[in-house]
Amino acid sequence: MDILAELASIINPAESGIHIDTIRATFFKKAIIQKTYTKMELLDSIARKYGKKWQKLDKQTAKAVKIERRYEFRDYEIVNIYMLSDLPIFYATLKSSDNEPQKALFEVYGLRQYNNKTPPPKELIAELLGVINNVSSLDLCFDKDSPFNLDPFCDEVISFENTKYLKNNDVLTRVYFYDKAKKNNLNLSIYRAEAVVSINPKSKDNPLPLKQRLNLQLPYAIDEFKSILDKTAKEQGTSKPYKSKENKRELRA
Repeated sequence: MDILAELASIINPAESGIHIDTIRATFFKKAIIQKTYTKMELLDSIARKYGKKWQKLDKQTAKAVKIERRYEFRDYEIVNIYMLSDLPIFYATLKSSDNEPQKALFEVYGLRQYNNKTPPPKELIAELLGVINNVSSLDLCFDKDSPFNLDPFCDEVISFENTKYLKNNDVLTRVYFYDKAKKNNLNLSIYRAEAVVSINPKSKDNPLPLKQRLNLQLPYAIDEFKSILDKTAKEQGTSKPYKSKENKRELRA
């Protein structure tokens, strides 16, 4: 299955205005596929095909520290991180017990940007995902040129630095709003809403293949995100005045 194509067919960015900004996927590094190759051997081969190389990050560097502190990595202990040359693609090896296979978390991020950086080739991402054959979570985004009206959510918002987070959503892992232009120092007006969608992993209790899991879970999450976006599009002043609640917990976008 072409995972990128499947995601695009479900989300339908041209109609919904919703795009993928980040894709994450856990995988076992030494899992054998194509009869004789491990997943890592094939990922190395794909990197060489595109003139790239998986480069180990010094864990003391700002980039490595930023990755380790991400909200999505809160439940993991990272052993090491490998970036794919100069691309916004990496995998982090996760700590496991002695009798468990070595697991890693793959991520490609910054797929929806405005800073003149060329995103990684779709063909490269498709090939990497084809080997990993999984999707653990997605960051979906919706951009517009004016601020989102958070009045309808009243006390459901937590403010941290320049980002507003919605609380207690049963469908989406996280929903947040921020000034994209301010965050990335862009010379244009862009405000972004992001939603993190977690995909249930395959297990004994959930044996469905990836395509079926995506088609069952993702449409439901997209409908929830659209519902939230519709509420933020209402004219200000029609709801109880929004008052943000400052929260000093670490809630990084």
